[in-house]
Amino acid sequence: MTEKLRLAAAREELERNLYHLRRYAARVRDIDRASPVALTVPDDRAIEAIDQFVLRFLKTVDAVTRRLFPAVMAHLGEYEDGMALIDVLNRLEKLRWIERAIDWRLARDLRNRLTHDYPEAPETRRAILLSALDLEQKIQEDGERIRLRLE
Repeated sequence: MTEKLRLAAAREELERNLYHLRRYAARVRDIDRASPVALTVPDDRAIEAIDQFVLRFLKTVDAVTRRLFPAVMAHLGEYEDGMALIDVLNRLEKLRWIERAIDWRLARDLRNRLTHDYPEAPETRRAILLSALDLEQKIQEDGERIRLRLE
């Protein structure tokens, strides 16, 4: 796959993931607003929304950090094989493709926690979900910034 096709595929994947992430984040926020305990002791409806949000959060963070960011860096002539994610993030921040590298490092760390250590304690689960919802907004903003720069 050529660099141009790889970038186009990564951009399309970004847009698709951001759309669904936004939808499921809105559902989880609505559930939390309706009842503060709904994320702590979720019913079936809340569990479904939470699961969909978590899945889309994981997919979005993976797609962006593993495919889109390297493709953008290659497009800019800045990517080197084996480049560490932290170096990619710092460079993209410096070039103003993303607002803050730290947000993506936090999203990646949270993605790992959700994948490997999903906590059983209800209050901890709620705190993690609220953190993911905060990061979702930053991911959406960076996604829009990237989309506009690639036009």
